[in-house]
Amino acid sequence: PYETAVNYTQRGRADAWVGSYINEKDFPLYPNWHFDIDVISVMFNDKNLNKFQGAESLKNQRIAWIKGYDFHPYFDSSIIAFEIENRKSLLRMLKKDRFDYYLDARIDMDFAKDEYHPNDESLIVRDLLSLKLYPAFSDTKKGKALTKIWDQRMGKIKDTKKMKDLFAQWGFEYPFP
Repeated sequence: PYETAVNYTQRGRADAWVGSYINEKDFPLYPNWHFDIDVISVMFNDKNLNKFQGAESLKNQRIAWIKGYDFHPYFDSSIIAFEIENRKSLLRMLKKDRFDYYLDARIDMDFAKDEYHPNDESLIVRDLLSLKLYPAFSDTKKGKALTKIWDQRMGKIKDTKKMKDLFAQWGFEYPFP
């Protein structure tokens, strides 16, 4: 689980965890180069469609996300957060109005909807923001060396045809301008 990877990295039991937003935590070392971009989206029941006006609509609302994630830094502090163990339960609870909105990476949200509610048009999805994804290295001698290697090598490969083809092969948007 994500929280375990973070804890292992913090304690020096792992060299890094993958998929951190920049400065998400204050202890790891972050490289200059990201490796991908998460589109953060919101899902809600269609009865809320008329009142949804973007991120501002999340103020003072009940918002759920996967346990271990933390979207507080990116949205209004007045949100009432619920951390749910898995996406199946999260979607079931959203359908029952146990909370107002569900936040997640768009790709994970789409996979969950396709798996658990594939033909349910009452679940509305809107994109809110994009966040770059990084490896977060342990603050150790080895972590410093790995951060340096990451930046050197990513600087060389990020604009190569091979890298672009890899993203295209798997149907992902290329994350570098």
